[in-house]
Amino acid sequence: INDKMEIGKRHISVSTCGHIPGIRRFAKDFPQINLALSLHSARNEERDKLVPLNLKYPLEQLSKAVKDYIDSAKRKIFIEYVMIEGINDRSSDAGKLAEWIKETHEKKYFTVNLIAYNETGKKYKSSSAEKIQDFQRLLLLRGIETTIRKSLGSEIKGACGQLALGK
Repeated sequence: INDKMEIGKRHISVSTCGHIPGIRRFAKDFPQINLALSLHSARNEERDKLVPLNLKYPLEQLSKAVKDYIDSAKRKIFIEYVMIEGINDRSSDAGKLAEWIKETHEKKYFTVNLIAYNETGKKYKSSSAEKIQDFQRLLLLRGIETTIRKSLGSEIKGACGQLALGK
């Protein structure tokens, strides 16, 4: 894609929810392409529910794969973190995320992207803007580069995670 579209490899990102063999292959085959990890929780018990693949590749194994990726590719990794009210948005969750990053590799190799959950009317609700900003502040205080991603399309139910058949 980068040759035909004339897009530099460093301007392409691939997202994973933590498939470790895929991360290892990606580091070897595509070291110049950005990797984004959909983490959503740094607690196995929560991540098991949010990302069922965590049952197969828990955070301890994922941490090792991410460390190996950084060591091999010499690239920063983007942590995608969808903010869900009462599930993963507490100050203790920010602390746990900072701890996971610190245990995995140097902080300079991570950027955390906080993303408001796009509600679908099901069981989860998005964290408030204030709560997301507080979470960001806690990570920044720990020296972790953190952004709040702007989501587009939620008002028409066309944002990430919202595309579904209506009844």
